Amino acid sequence: TFVSGNEILNLRRLSNEGGDIARATPTVRYYENYWRGENTTNSFQRPGVDPNLNKLYDLLLEDGSYIRARDITLGYSFNTAQGVIGDYFSSLRLYLSVQNAFTITNYSGYDPDVNTVSDSATLFNGIDRGAYPNIRTFLFGIKIGL
Repeated sequence: TFVSGNEILNLRRLSNEGGDIARATPTVRYYENYWRGENTTNSFQRPGVDPNLNKLYDLLLEDGSYIRARDITLGYSFNTAQGVIGDYFSSLRLYLSVQNAFTITNYSGYDPDVNTVSDSATLFNGIDRGAYPNIRTFLFGIKIGL
């Protein structure tokens, strides 16, 4: 699956980068790279919430485009007409399945496929407040016909 042109308001960054210090411990990287005055460079806004929320939200808006492999299954069916396998089984198949195998994105959050708020069941499309990412699942199987 893929999504192109989607924008995500990464509110998790606000917590991690010092905008909401009471709710999270800001990263060390933030404290080393925030703006300290004229003639300084910066990667992050100054500590504390900017009184101009529109400007702040513009800084937190990220490209949410991604490509994801949701389901991949690889399998092999053995030829039972000949050899030792055919003496015991009428069919034999081995397979490996992976769900959410990989995601390619430039989004800095956990998962660009956000649609919930971590502390409620309310849907907020395009807003990431730290919801859990989709889990990766591996399944191995053997199908035997006697």
